Amino acid sequence: MAPKFSRLQVCHLWSNRSYLTDEAVQALAVHCHELKDVDLSKGTKITDESLVALAHGCPNLEKLNLSGCTNITEHGLTYLTEHCHYLKNLNLCGCSNAGVDQALLVTIPLSVPNINSAISF
Repeated sequence: MAPKFSRLQVCHLWSNRSYLTDEAVQALAVHCHELKDVDLSKGTKITDESLVALAHGCPNLEKLNLSGCTNITEHGLTYLTEHCHYLKNLNLCGCSNAGVDQALLVTIPLSVPNINSAISF
């Protein structure tokens, strides 16, 4: 289905159930290169593989909600922020395995100059 939405700019896929997988995010990233606003919150099956796919497929990403994505790590976040230079808003609330602390938050603005104070954890 993703190829039909190649010009999609906003995609909110959050759910109270854990249906969202890396494969779905990878399909979006491969076919929807114009995405700017993505909400993957509560995606408990989402891993760093999704972040790598978004980094490669969606370089113009501006807003990303990863709140409750408990299987992402600081490695995936670092990779994402090194490749998505237009990122302005990043929600990391509840990302318990991401090592989200002050040290990580200091490095993110270095690789993403447009990011504002909307980084949350």
